[in-house]
Amino acid sequence: MAKETSRHGETYLEGYGRGVSRAKPDYFSVQFEISKEHPDDDVCYDEVSKDAEKVLQAVKGWAGEQDLVRTTSFSYSHYTYHDKRGIWKYGETIAVVSTTIFVESGRVDEIAKLLTLARKNGATEISNVSFQLSDSLRREERKKALEAAVEAAQFDASVAAKAFGLKVAGLDHADILSGFTHDTYSDRYIDCDNMLNDSSPLMNRRYEEDDAPDFIDAGEITTSVSLSTVFRLAP
Repeated sequence: MAKETSRHGETYLEGYGRGVSRAKPDYFSVQFEISKEHPDDDVCYDEVSKDAEKVLQAVKGWAGEQDLVRTTSFSYSHYTYHDKRGIWKYGETIAVVSTTIFVESGRVDEIAKLLTLARKNGATEISNVSFQLSDSLRREERKKALEAAVEAAQFDASVAAKAFGLKVAGLDHADILSGFTHDTYSDRYIDCDNMLNDSSPLMNRRYEEDDAPDFIDAGEITTSVSLSTVFRLAP
């Protein structure tokens, strides 16, 4: 939308421009959890330790020099079992042990392979799959979006000025109103079959092989920038 205004004997044209740029993400992060529960604390602790080490080694074997792999959390707790028809004794104290492994990587094309690898080596949950733009690509995309916004504002100004019987003499000032980047396919949650036995009331269901997807479409990430402009007009 353009609006003609006058001040100090000069004519100005207020306008607006919005630019959009889209790019495939070149960076992703994901979280793997290894969790067990059992009435015997030592059994529970040992199983999680064993499976966590197995997942960690498998993920590190996949990872490249630029990839980040780290353990981000560990929890050890208890609850009282109250299901009379469950696999544990009613009123029994159950130990719950879990640990989380976090991965960041620029190898977007291999994320399905990584998810399947983690599941097959003992991950019980896969969550927070998030595709992003690296810092360098984010700057490049923002530049493209801003250039498109400027071009749109200039085009609108020239068309509107011509309709007023005037022409654009120059830019008085411009303000960037907003700019954002949003992720796609984020916060996805995948349950995995990693149980060595069916002892857990929370995780005793067997899952199919394709619960960890054969492929994931990362889609595109949109960067948009909006700006307001004021152009000087001349006869």
